Amino acid sequence: MNLVRAGCSAQGSRNRPPVRMERMGWRGVMRIVRRRFIQCAGAAGLIGLGTPVAARADDTLDGVVTEFMSTPPGLRSNAILYRKADEEFPDLSYEGSERAAAQARRWIARLSPLKSAPLDDDARDTLGVLLWELETSLGHHRYYWLDSPLSADGSAIEIGIGRLATAPLQTTADLDQYLARLEAFPAYVGQVETKVRGQESRRVLSHRETVIAEVGHLDRILAAPADAFVPATGRLSKIPAAAAARFQATARALTEGRVVPALRRLADYLRSDYLPRTNDAVGLWRLPEGADYYRFLLRSNVTLDLDPSDVHARTLETVAEADRDLAALRREIGFQGSAEAFHAELLTGARWKASSVEEVSDRFTAGLRRFDPVYARFFERPPSTPFGVEPQAPEYNDIGDGHRQRACHSGPIAKTLWVSARRGVWVLPKYINGKPADKTAMPHWMPRKLGLSLARKMIKRTLGPWRTTGFPSRTTSRWEAHPSVSGEFLTRAGCGDVKFKPAIKALEGRKVRFADDSVEDVDAIVFATGYDMRFPFFDDPNLLPDADHRLPLFKRMMKPGAPNLFYMALAQPLPTLVNFAEQQSKLVAAYLTGRYMPPPDAEMERIIAKDEETHMAHYYKAKRHTIQVDFGVYVHDLLREIERGGRRAAAAGNRLPVPARAETVKA
Repeated sequence: MNLVRAGCSAQGSRNRPPVRMERMGWRGVMRIVRRRFIQCAGAAGLIGLGTPVAARADDTLDGVVTEFMSTPPGLRSNAILYRKADEEFPDLSYEGSERAAAQARRWIARLSPLKSAPLDDDARDTLGVLLWELETSLGHHRYYWLDSPLSADGSAIEIGIGRLATAPLQTTADLDQYLARLEAFPAYVGQVETKVRGQESRRVLSHRETVIAEVGHLDRILAAPADAFVPATGRLSKIPAAAAARFQATARALTEGRVVPALRRLADYLRSDYLPRTNDAVGLWRLPEGADYYRFLLRSNVTLDLDPSDVHARTLETVAEADRDLAALRREIGFQGSAEAFHAELLTGARWKASSVEEVSDRFTAGLRRFDPVYARFFERPPSTPFGVEPQAPEYNDIGDGHRQRACHSGPIAKTLWVSARRGVWVLPKYINGKPADKTAMPHWMPRKLGLSLARKMIKRTLGPWRTTGFPSRTTSRWEAHPSVSGEFLTRAGCGDVKFKPAIKALEGRKVRFADDSVEDVDAIVFATGYDMRFPFFDDPNLLPDADHRLPLFKRMMKPGAPNLFYMALAQPLPTLVNFAEQQSKLVAAYLTGRYMPPPDAEMERIIAKDEETHMAHYYKAKRHTIQVDFGVYVHDLLREIERGGRRAAAAGNRLPVPARAETVKA
């Protein structure tokens, strides 16, 4: 199936990179951002700094924060390797773990005296988070030999191959970096083997099925190693043909000469020596110090001091809840038997079993036939194949054929996926420097021009030159248009899974003609061209957007002259909408309980105009840029307005703005 996605906004991602400072909270993050900005701006000569006082507790704390954030985190053997593209494979050796633990001890020694220092709340929050993280890293070192690089949810080998599979290959520098990583991969495999051998000598053995799966994974790679380590020609479309051929030849030589021998040694060891010693027993409790390790993992993962018996009890409660839900389902469908009979019916009932592949297809097709009457609402013409459910070959195969998951999947739905856009847009990753993008936002006190300048430089440094990504050229500068946020879209574009076309010019039967007069066979078009703000339940035009898609609102939720109407979450904040609505609810709750009073209508109109200038002046004029909001600035202004409105409400006697309909009746 060939697919065109028109005007794609590319929101959403399933990537989950590790986040180191997530427990700090917004205030702690903002304090660190402010402190780091002042230090950097002073060093760059943007602002003047006073003489630093090295003995201050705050300076000690900030110094450790700076070192901590610039040091690659110590990773467990099966940690997901979504880190900066230019970082090396993690050091899985015991010596590397010892070095990380020694550094953590040095930091703890510097931070521990600050527990009794006169710190403000923000600094104390930061101190608590840092000590927690550092003490947790010491725990990982203590239990180094219990952390297996063979894992049912992604082994260190599989994740390492996935790292190569997602590497960008757009420039000659990318190719050099890929070859350097490939050259380092055998040593990484050797670290895995060394650790597994060390665990074996300590009677720490993985589950038999996990080892069988890992051996099978290695055998599949060794059967066709070039497929896993020599990037396909399609991934090198931005590289001149001669350079691409030389790169592939070098990668093939490294694969055959160094990578394959390392993987074969590991596979032979696991198959011949390690696997015969394994068994089907499960549970950390069976391993030396396993019970203590389980308690450590429980605390480090849930940040609560829970006993394993507490977790077991909560699990039993969840099972009981599921049993109640299944009982309700049996009653709803009219099943008269017991739970055991119901389960037996699902396992053995003939109506749930198909005798052939053809019967599976027939049953599926019969179910889809129910949609025949409504097809015309969704398709201009019938699909070229029955319901479009037959398998389609990918345009080219991705590397990294994992036995449990694929790191970079070539077109999960379509043979070819084009994104058609009238103009280029900025697409930002969800994680920047290992942190969620909303944690890197500029603080509210930052001057607008300076903040935009720093943000633009940060984007350029993070994404690199836009022309190397394959995205269409943009007609706007960074932050002159509302960006999209999607790490997955960037990955698929970088892998070549997504290709780009200009605007659609004409539909010609089964073909689509684009603005550059190129023509492609297309089976389906998915339109994602924007949105309309329509409220069909309103008749008053004053309550509706105007012809230019504008609906000016006080703090993006109140219409002057309509005291009992709120437009909640009607905005495009960067980077989050859910938290935006939560912040708005604070004003609404105070208003409805008489603890907030808005200013007069004329003052509201003035503030609306001022806010729109603040939040949208740097965007180019378009119907898509009428409800943009800078989240940090908005929240700061909103909280100040709630305080001002609280004083107005108190002066007016805290009257309810909307009369209560409930009445108190005495019996």
